[in-house]
Amino acid sequence: MNPDDASDWTIRDRRPNRLTRWFILGGLLSVWGGLILARRAGPLSWLPVEFEVFVCIVGIISCGVLAFLLPFISARHWKLGEKFVVWPGREYPVGDVREIAFAPDPAEDYDDAATPARGCEVRARLRRGEVRLIASVGDARRVRDWAVRHGIEVTDPAGVLEPARHDP
Repeated sequence: MNPDDASDWTIRDRRPNRLTRWFILGGLLSVWGGLILARRAGPLSWLPVEFEVFVCIVGIISCGVLAFLLPFISARHWKLGEKFVVWPGREYPVGDVREIAFAPDPAEDYDDAATPARGCEVRARLRRGEVRLIASVGDARRVRDWAVRHGIEVTDPAGVLEPARHDP
């Protein structure tokens, strides 16, 4: 069986940012905890008790909203089939995907990796919002083939999916 014959392709992000959510949550908790500590320790003791209650309520609400929204910030991989699945936990009908756009890998000029595989940025523009990941050119071609098969608009203004041309 050829891997190109698979019914559902999994396209993995070559540079997933797994720590983003923990840094943001840690930063929010530090800010809210610092405000409460400053209130208790003295520098902000002149503020009324209602301020402390307000800070606690706003902190809990903002951390809850952020924890709910963080899975939508980054995608670890896409699964392409009869539905467009963005892991973790989002599933879209193919009709919600408006366009697939390809661009050069933004960090490729600075990447000193020993791997010879070229990468490119792949963006899926949805009915509401967009999702992006960095994929190998081979995976990006699979995304393009999937999009063409499902009638989704494909744009590649920089020509990143074209075969690499070598100087003679």
